[in-house]
Amino acid sequence: MSRRFHFGLLALLVGAAAPLAAQQDRMQHDEMKKDTMDRDAMAKDGMAKDGMAKDGMAKDGMAMDHGMMMLPHGTFAGAEGHKAGGSFALAREGDQTLLRLGDDFRVEKGPEVYVALSAGARPSAGAVFLGKLSKFSGAQVFDVPAGTDLKAFTHVVLWSKKDNVAFGTASLAVGDAMMHK
Repeated sequence: MSRRFHFGLLALLVGAAAPLAAQQDRMQHDEMKKDTMDRDAMAKDGMAKDGMAKDGMAKDGMAMDHGMMMLPHGTFAGAEGHKAGGSFALAREGDQTLLRLGDDFRVEKGPEVYVALSAGARPSAGAVFLGKLSKFSGAQVFDVPAGTDLKAFTHVVLWSKKDNVAFGTASLAVGDAMMHK
């Protein structure tokens, strides 16, 4: 074969490859643009790249720990004629489970108000008292004792031991609870 034929064939191959490379570059660019638009939309909605909100809550409202296990959280409401509000979330730190009251937490002042895990809106047999409130508003943290089976509880109760009355309650997401070892 002649040299001229080889150069012609080479030119033909290079000419055919250029549009394919350009198309592949456009496809990669479009894919990168879509990823950027998805991240921007998630950020606009207050969601991080991995689907988590800044406060550690997933889009469906369940708290997530570092191992991506769903942990219960919720919002308090007043009970038995008392006022309460604000959020709580269970969190894992190492091998310890904690119940965290949010910055927005508030409850009407009362004597000896404790935080308890209960199988109902009032502490019953088997309720676990996590501790006494140190203040009636703002963030606070309580340790959940090792071995506590969170699936056994349906509520977080703000309970006055002195008056034997609930000041507030919040539902626990039973289906997504976990066993604290």
